[in-house]
Amino acid sequence: MRYLISLVGLFILLSCSSSEKNNFSGDWELVNLFRDNEAIPSLEGPTIISSFRSENLVFYYNTLMYYKVQDDSLFFYDEQTNDLSRAFKYEFMEADILSLKFNRKMKLDSVKIINITYESIWSKVD
Repeated sequence: MRYLISLVGLFILLSCSSSEKNNFSGDWELVNLFRDNEAIPSLEGPTIISSFRSENLVFYYNTLMYYKVQDDSLFFYDEQTNDLSRAFKYEFMEADILSLKFNRKMKLDSVKIINITYESIWSKVD
């Protein structure tokens, strides 16, 4: 009897923890861009849209890629070569607001390398 109760409890626990699924589908518009927590002025030009489609395909800056989600990380792969193209930490700030963060290493001179943190905020387009 204890075995059955434990098994049912484990099943309920696993089904509750896996019920949270992030919804990347649809079109997302770039709202803000930050570098080391400072806003980067928006560039003049057309609105930047990223579009998540079925079968884990994404158009990111007009480039077709496919994506994989692992824990709090989002990986974009080149659709033709299967090479890793981009890696982000993601967070849904609200149901329709998505934050993507990544670090970039910049070589200042022959010795010094710095890390710059970028964050982009995206809003889901209706």
